[in-house]
Amino acid sequence: MRLEWIFCAPEKTAEVLTIIDRYGALYAGQGLDSGRALRLITPSAQLPEVIWQHDHDDTASHELMQAKLARATALQSWRADVGALADNVQTSTWEVE
Repeated sequence: MRLEWIFCAPEKTAEVLTIIDRYGALYAGQGLDSGRALRLITPSAQLPEVIWQHDHDDTASHELMQAKLARATALQSWRADVGALADNVQTSTWEVE
C-alpha cells in the first residue's frame, strides 16, 4: 500500500480533503485505485493531519500504478495543489504481512 502523509495545519484539513476527493475521482477515471483519505482525530504535532492511502494487491500492481501516474501529468499535480496548503508531504510504500 502507498501512503501519502500530509502534514498541514488543522484548519487546512478540509481543503486538503477536497483536493484528495477530486484527484481520487480522476484516478478512478483512469482505472486506478482512488484511494481513501484518513483524517487524524487525536491531535499530535508529530502525525500528519491527513493520509491518502492507495491499496495494491502486490508489487506489480503498485508498479503499474506508478507507470500510469508517470504518463498522466494531470494526475501528478495533486502534490502541488496539496503542497500549497501543507507544511510537508511524504510518501511511503508498505506491504501487509
